[in-house]
This record gives sequence, C-alpha cells and structure tokens, in this order.
Amino acid sequence: MRITTSLTLSVVVMAALAGTVIATAIALLWNDEFDTRRGWPTYYAGISGLVRAAPLVGTTAAPQYTGSVGARGRAPWSELSVPTAGAQAETVWRVTQGYLRQQGFIEMPVAEPANPGTGTRAATYLAPRGGGIVRIRLGPGEGMSASPQLQMLHIR
Repeated sequence: MRITTSLTLSVVVMAALAGTVIATAIALLWNDEFDTRRGWPTYYAGISGLVRAAPLVGTTAAPQYTGSVGARGRAPWSELSVPTAGAQAETVWRVTQGYLRQQGFIEMPVAEPANPGTGTRAATYLAPRGGGIVRIRLGPGEGMSASPQLQMLHIR
C-alpha cells in the first residue's frame, strides 16, 4: 500500500513538473517579449543570469523584469527596471558600474554624456568573449514619478 501511494505521488509530481516546463516554454515562445518577476519559471528561463544577479542597492520598490528569448529573428535580451531613492542615485550608479566591471564588461567609449537638464545618464558596456552588450540608464522614471529609475538592458 505504501509503495502504491509513493508511486502515485511520484507520478503526480512528475506530471506537474512536466506541465510547468511545457507552460514556461510556451509562454516564452508565444509572445516573444514577456514580463516576469522573481520566482516565476519565466524569470529563471528567460532572464539572463547577469541581470538576475544585478545588485539592487538603494531601490525603493520591487524590480520589474522584461525579456525576449530571441524568437522571430531578434537577439535575446533581458531588462531590469527599478525605482531608486533620489539621494542614493550616485551610489546606485557606481555600484552598477562596479558590478559590470567585476563581471568583465568594458565600458565603450561611446558612452552618452550625462544630461544635466533631466539628470539622466547612460553608458554601454561590451562583454568579453561574446557575452553581448549591456546598456545602463539612470534617469527620471516614467510618468509622473519623481524618483530616478535604474534600467539595465542585456542584449546577448
């Protein structure tokens, strides 16, 4: 009786796991672009490890993750957007740059200058050994948000 219960439970768990894998694959490929959050299967399967591991210092809300698996002839990409505390903007910028340098990314000399009128700054980094490029931006959030927003886009 115990063996039958164990086998039944194992089959149910395996079927649920297989269903989750199939649903994740369909979700990633159906709409080329997707929004996700931590803990969801699409977060682990579709968002690059570089973006998932980005340091989130000085943030004021949960990050938003968006990505694409590269279907329909486009390169796969992952993006992180998170509002930051205004007083922490400089720290957020430096920590993000340090993280990318620590990962081996090299800042490209075509980095955009800071825009003093809007307080926006952006930079582009190139990965060694074909790891793609990363563009970071720190500037006003969308809409009426007064707090700066950090965006990190990783194109693989």
